[in-house]
Amino acid sequence: SKINFSSFFDEIIASFKYLSEEKNIQLVYQNYAEGIELLMDRDKMEKVFNNLISNAIKYTPRNGNINIQVKKELDKLIISIKDDGIGIPEHQQRFIFKGFYRADNTINLRETGSGIGLSITKEMVELHRGKIYLKSAVGQGTTFTVEVPIKNEELQVYVSANAIENGYHKNEFALNPSTEIRAVVHYKILVVEDNTDLRNYLITELNGFGYHSSGAENGKEALNILYHQAFDLVLTDIMMPEINGFQLCAEIKKDIRTCHLPVIMLTTIDDKDYLLEGYRSGADDYVQKPFDINYIFTRIDNLLQNRQRFRNRIMSVFEAQEDITKDNPDLIWLKKITELIVDHMEDAEFSVEKLCSMSAMSRSVIFRKFKALTSESPQHYINQLRLRKAVELLQEKSYNINEIAYSTGFSDTKYFSTAFKKHFGKSPRDYQKEL
Repeated sequence: SKINFSSFFDEIIASFKYLSEEKNIQLVYQNYAEGIELLMDRDKMEKVFNNLISNAIKYTPRNGNINIQVKKELDKLIISIKDDGIGIPEHQQRFIFKGFYRADNTINLRETGSGIGLSITKEMVELHRGKIYLKSAVGQGTTFTVEVPIKNEELQVYVSANAIENGYHKNEFALNPSTEIRAVVHYKILVVEDNTDLRNYLITELNGFGYHSSGAENGKEALNILYHQAFDLVLTDIMMPEINGFQLCAEIKKDIRTCHLPVIMLTTIDDKDYLLEGYRSGADDYVQKPFDINYIFTRIDNLLQNRQRFRNRIMSVFEAQEDITKDNPDLIWLKKITELIVDHMEDAEFSVEKLCSMSAMSRSVIFRKFKALTSESPQHYINQLRLRKAVELLQEKSYNINEIAYSTGFSDTKYFSTAFKKHFGKSPRDYQKEL
């Protein structure tokens, strides 16, 4: 609708009076465009200027200055917001309008922020057929300038043609063909990010793409969650309070309860030594900010598919009785557990509870490890080993069916025959005859 821009902008400036006074910031407002009306979406443009002014106040030190000017130039309305704050490094300015990016010199500030605002701000300005650009120098301040056309007819044509087609909340991934498959698999992802906006955004997008995801504010909270719940992958920021991303990854990889989990790290810093530190802590992959959300989906998919291939390989080598454990803690653990089961193969009373007791691990941890490494429950894995041993004994042709059942922990020969047929498609007796 047509809005009196001066009245509209006066209200926005007034809403920041208390915040600027709280930091003792001198906010100077000059309006040289009285009486001009613009065709615009009031809610969207309010978000644009609220974001720009709040950022100026956020990154301007106490007793600083902010100058805001509105003026008409030919057929454009120009709004500039200038501060004398911390500024933005020149080599990072080209990334500022990309999603989820924060300049390095803002990371350690106590001010919160995700980098989401400027990306959205740019989209909203362009939706009004406008432009936004910046000038900045570290230690001297930043000026954001917004230009929007005054010519209503031109903007009316643009809005009418694009408002529905380019809806702001359009989900461009809704029809991705792999979404249905992913939803059936029910992969669970833990998002670890201290910024609430970015954490919630990632959770929402991942859930909308077919994953089951939840969040943690920092590494300390994440570890507590991971020790009590099952997940398939961890997506974590690096710069966090309590326990940072490097420390979190190192703890995940050295603990037998969680070492099977792939870890993806999110970072704004493109530095060789910095990245190497992450890989030394056990990170499986890096995604640099600013990122394309579809790129994150691709990286997650690749890691989860590799994990599934790893499960298949584990099962094949154990079936072939190969030893490829090397220094892999998961394989070493599974080998020890398998040896425990084999050593107690004849014990019909040997159960998951006894396995937990002998391995000094809780039932929930044992269950999570088995599902992660083999896609099977512990009981199913025990039964599989018993049945494979039964096949070996049948092939030796030295034992009758009852002896084989008792030797593999089946106290009921009828149940043994039923389980054998269900797994191999034929009864033990038929299998023996074919031999």
